[in-house]
Amino acid sequence: MSTSDALEDLLQGNEGAQGLLQIVKSFYGPSLSMHRLRPGETTSRFSLAPSGNSITASVSVAPTERAASAFVHELLHLALRAWGFPYVATFDGTGLSPLQKQIGLIEAVEVRNAIDHEAFRPRYLALGYPANEFLSPGGHDTDLVNLDWASKLEDAADNQTTRRMVIGGAYFRISSAAEHGNDQAADVLPQVLAIGNRSVADFGSIVETVGAWRESGAALEAVTFQETTGTLLKILGLPPALDFLGLSARS
Repeated sequence: MSTSDALEDLLQGNEGAQGLLQIVKSFYGPSLSMHRLRPGETTSRFSLAPSGNSITASVSVAPTERAASAFVHELLHLALRAWGFPYVATFDGTGLSPLQKQIGLIEAVEVRNAIDHEAFRPRYLALGYPANEFLSPGGHDTDLVNLDWASKLEDAADNQTTRRMVIGGAYFRISSAAEHGNDQAADVLPQVLAIGNRSVADFGSIVETVGAWRESGAALEAVTFQETTGTLLKILGLPPALDFLGLSARS
């Protein structure tokens, strides 16, 4: 049995999920690859990358007890593009210091992932998969590496831009994960809020504006997805999107 067949078996009994897989396979064609990760790996993932005149897409599924949910989650990242949601290919780090560029680009990539989650979580739930399996227990959604950086940066007098990148990005992705039922994120969120209130001058407005952005539901519509992604990156002080992949369905 091929890896692809073994992964497809995870969707047995769920016609909606099987239909989702067919949408993804039809849209990406031979540029799509699917893999089962080695035992011991716990985080599933997807990738999208330009390759000449085409796009290379892949899904890698960790062999855990939530493998079926994780497979559907990663397929939904790819399916968004089939449904007309553009993908941020690159971000613009012009004018940033080396440290700001390093931090800003890391957070921008993580926020890109979390914006996708806002867009497709209703579809995930509609397919009948458990809300508590939408996100992996660990993973980047609750990563504290950049929060550690933020704590070390607090004594500097001229780093509001850097602080805003670190804490703004962390707040969005962690509050998003908490909204989506991740207990670890819910536990970490008070720490994010405390550091933000202490070290970012207008952090309260970031929290308020992110809340309004989320309530607007703008990420749920393909026609507003590119604009709302740009708006959110600006709110969080992150590098703007430089290039979007606006993918077209294959004939």
